[in-house]
Amino acid sequence: MPELRVGNRLPDIYSGRQYVVDDWRGHRLPAPRWGQRWVQVGAEYVLVNRNGSIQAVERSR
Repeated sequence: MPELRVGNRLPDIYSGRQYVVDDWRGHRLPAPRWGQRWVQVGAEYVLVNRNGSIQAVERSR
């Protein structure tokens, strides 16, 4: 499991559509800003921007 910390880059393996969390409300996550998206990596949700830079990390609830 990669080290998921703010400022790090999300590994490319998690850039696939199957990892994207479209229902962020259903997962009780804050709304992503323009150019950001939530990605689920194991038991964590990771907010990334367009270049893959991690903006936030939340544990599954």
